[in-house]
Amino acid sequence: SQIDENEKKIEEIKAKTDEVSYKEYQKHLRRKEEIEVQINETKKVLESHFGTSEIKVIDEEIEKLKVDVPELNLKFDEEKWDKLNKAKKEITEKIKNYAQQRQPFLNELKEIESQLKKEIDIDLPLATLENLKKTKNELEKFILQNEQRREDILLAKKIFKEIEEEEKRKISGLFGKESPASKYFSQITNGLYTEVSIDPETGTILCKKNNPVILEAEKLSGGAYDQLYFSVRLALAEKLLSDEKGFFILDDPFIKSDYERLKIQIDILKKISSSGWQIIFFTAKKEIREILKKDIENGFLNFYELD
Repeated sequence: SQIDENEKKIEEIKAKTDEVSYKEYQKHLRRKEEIEVQINETKKVLESHFGTSEIKVIDEEIEKLKVDVPELNLKFDEEKWDKLNKAKKEITEKIKNYAQQRQPFLNELKEIESQLKKEIDIDLPLATLENLKKTKNELEKFILQNEQRREDILLAKKIFKEIEEEEKRKISGLFGKESPASKYFSQITNGLYTEVSIDPETGTILCKKNNPVILEAEKLSGGAYDQLYFSVRLALAEKLLSDEKGFFILDDPFIKSDYERLKIQIDILKKISSSGWQIIFFTAKKEIREILKKDIENGFLNFYELD
């Protein structure tokens, strides 16, 4: 501020003196001082010739001829000039250092700009304070919206968890020692397995044999695995439809069963059919046709052979 003020004063002096350099200004300043000495000497000579009263009249006439010029009251101080110049250089150097220190922040802001544009579609140059404020407001809105979304998601997860627990409770009714799934599986396997249960934590289906061995469903043989899930489907259908009867569409559900077990499974289907269920059964096994030969002949079931 002091530098600017003094520079303005210097410019005023230059404008009034039509000078453009300090040396020329000093030269004319010395000339002014010499003229003032000459004036004083001339004044003394005039007083000696005309007397003081006549000189006074002449001074009054001269005063009338003067033009009012504002007094600048300026005195050049070379020491102060040097001091201010030095201060200006120091400030200029500081500005340069600050610019260098600012550059890494500008680079970081560029990276943030890129991330903002990519992640949340905010495209503002962050080099200005105004844009930083705008971006801050946009980010605050974004955070509030996502906090609300998070609360909504957590609430939805809680609801789904409750639904899941409720469904687990419902499904668990299909399993257990006296459950329909255990009953059907025991019949189909001719008593080899006595109970079908479910692990409430993992949802894994467990099968208990007529000895202390308990197997996970995935560890059953291919035939036993198919029979297990057919038993589960039967139990689930009964639970879903309650007292009403529906229908099954089966595509060779016992393809891995041997002949004896196949007869047991077909007998169970016949019992289910007798109780009111309709069964549409697709098969490529000749054994099925042999087992159902009498039922086909007496019209208990409709038989269609496909090309």
